[in-house]
Amino acid sequence: MSGSDHRPILCSIQNAVKHGGSPFRFQNIWTLHPNFIKEVTNAWTINEDYGPSINLWKLQKKVALHLKSWNWNTFGDFKEFKNCSKSAFLKQKAVFTKFTEGDKNSSFFHACINFRRKCNMILEIKNSEGIKLTKAEDIVLDAVKFFQQLFNSHPTTRTIVDANLFADETDNVSRLTLDQIPFEDEIRAALDSIDDDKTAGPDGYTAKPYKSC
Repeated sequence: MSGSDHRPILCSIQNAVKHGGSPFRFQNIWTLHPNFIKEVTNAWTINEDYGPSINLWKLQKKVALHLKSWNWNTFGDFKEFKNCSKSAFLKQKAVFTKFTEGDKNSSFFHACINFRRKCNMILEIKNSEGIKLTKAEDIVLDAVKFFQQLFNSHPTTRTIVDANLFADETDNVSRLTLDQIPFEDEIRAALDSIDDDKTAGPDGYTAKPYKSC
């Protein structure tokens, strides 16, 4: 290879295999349908009272299952979306919020989506012994082993924090009424400040459904 800038390359290609079904992701375009509020209202019912937090979790799960079925029966294939809905769908899926409403950048959104998918894939890791793992099964087992050891390990002694360091801020902290129940207008203002196209939380919901309902 002397005198040439060409070098041999060893390339390994593998298909990403999905285990189980896809997690629920709320699509903001659902709120554009005239029956959206009705569908959510019909599903937002619970027979027993488990407490506020558990009730909300159960209702979110119930509505998510209902909306997934309703989405398939109402919208069907992605190709059947109208142009305006398709643009909104791609914008949310790309998690890109810097374009003004109405901009159609389908190719750009597709590029963002593909880039996010690549970043979300783990093709190889090194275990605690420095051995490179490339098989999906080995990566999963090593990740489980790592966190099992982490959670079962004995807690270490933490350095004691000197409370006197914060003595000057005691008055400011005491004025914060953190234990007060917020007013509805404060909750609404906080909710409205969240961008609709921000990444959904662990429950799969964006801020859009809460604003719409």
